Amino acid sequence: MSRFLFDTNICIYYLEGNPAVLTYMNDVFREPANSLELSVITEAELFSSQAVYGNQELTNAISGFVNASDEVAEITREVAVKAGEIRSYFHKKFNRKIKLPDALIAATAIVRKATLVTNNDKDFVEVMKECRIPYVNPIKSSVWNP
Repeated sequence: MSRFLFDTNICIYYLEGNPAVLTYMNDVFREPANSLELSVITEAELFSSQAVYGNQELTNAISGFVNASDEVAEITREVAVKAGEIRSYFHKKFNRKIKLPDALIAATAIVRKATLVTNNDKDFVEVMKECRIPYVNPIKSSVWNP
């Protein structure tokens, strides 16, 4: 089974009907052995948009998308520790501060051995390469496999 952890921006692009993301996600969904996963961080970020407040149609679309995923990964202690290690390592080695939500999403992909699917190259490419976790950006058609 191949696991794919979708970052918030890809979920938003999917809900907006972005052609590159629709094609990529439909390809992932088509293969029954693939597992489409989200982090609870992504779920919270999707529902925290100002556009969601008072918009039942958008709320329903997000709920449907989240419910259609194979799993919404919780933040376990293992994920929390890994996120802390990521933030500490990147701050010390590269003098780069990674936001806690991004570190938690990256840590979730690492712990679950999932390919991270995101358009956020700035925050994730270095992390995923350093941690040797596959990374896909369907917007830029870029893939990295360790």
